[in-house]
Amino acid sequence: MGISFLAIILNTNMFLDLKNFKNVNLVAIWSIVIYSLSQAPEVHLNFLNPYQKYKQISNRTSPD
Repeated sequence: MGISFLAIILNTNMFLDLKNFKNVNLVAIWSIVIYSLSQAPEVHLNFLNPYQKYKQISNRTSPD
């Protein structure tokens, strides 16, 4: 899942032709964006649904 999404990011970076950004910077920015989206409970995107279900199960079984 994460590897295929990383490949999508790298492929879109090839077509965007951003001269000021390197591949590592763009991947870091996108990973921060995806992480912040996955932390928001009101966001329900298709690729975040398994992670949300896993977070709910892990929060239910393990006390903080």
